[in-house]
Amino acid sequence: MSTLQIAVCQMQVQKDPQTNLEHAAQLVHEAAQHQAEVVVLPEMFLIPYSLKAMKHYAVPLQSDIRDFLSSLAKQENILLIAGSIPEKGENGNFYNTNLTFSPQGELLTQYQKIHLFDVNMNHRVSFQESAVLSPGNQLRLIHYKDWVLSTVICYDARFPELFRLLVDAGAQAIFIPASFSKATGEMHWDLTMRCRAVDHQIFIAAASTARNPENAFQPWGYSMIVDPWGKVLAQAQTDEKILYADLDSTLLPEVRQELPLLKHRRTDLYEIVPHLPIQQVFCDSSILK
Repeated sequence: MSTLQIAVCQMQVQKDPQTNLEHAAQLVHEAAQHQAEVVVLPEMFLIPYSLKAMKHYAVPLQSDIRDFLSSLAKQENILLIAGSIPEKGENGNFYNTNLTFSPQGELLTQYQKIHLFDVNMNHRVSFQESAVLSPGNQLRLIHYKDWVLSTVICYDARFPELFRLLVDAGAQAIFIPASFSKATGEMHWDLTMRCRAVDHQIFIAAASTARNPENAFQPWGYSMIVDPWGKVLAQAQTDEKILYADLDSTLLPEVRQELPLLKHRRTDLYEIVPHLPIQQVFCDSSILK
């Protein structure tokens, strides 16, 4: 059992991807200076959130951006959960993709957002990611030190079945790069993140973009870190901010013993049958500084 020091970067996104990339590096450096071992950036931290920008600025997996993020993780000696970027796949499709790098700069996982945000809420928010993006079809687990970690992206957080698959496979903390809209965030952001933590008895760390009045899409903000009891360990508001928390793994068996939700499931009556493969990735902690 161990403590994991994490940082969640709520970052304001500008128009220029290179400016955003350099600013992300500044935030990651600041977090590393505060002894964070794991740093997470928001969804689409390189560009303002729009379908046009996603398609225009999409890059292949092998790119200068990947190389930059790899070097950043190695330089800062951290596990870098690099939010998400627009990816142009080898098949010509576009994806909303998280890249996670080891402290040695190795690309550990490439997770493509599974659930696409296609909604029309009267006049409050309307978006159709599937007009440009294709969904992913694989989950990832990272074994890091004594922890089992995973990442999903934004709208994925609304589907508890996905979390149950990850928890059944061993996940203890799930990181959620996100950019909820103001409309959906006001109604459901806190509720969703705390429910995912309580229902699955895990840590949740959700990294939102900060608001920028110059951009058309306005995110909700309020990045947060939640423990398995549903207690909010740290939370931002709408401006740029870095959140810090120490995740204590001893809390997991304590919660699951005192309130044995996972044990009391009636899998003889209901069961989630996994159709998605879960890739297990091991980060060699023996060579960490």
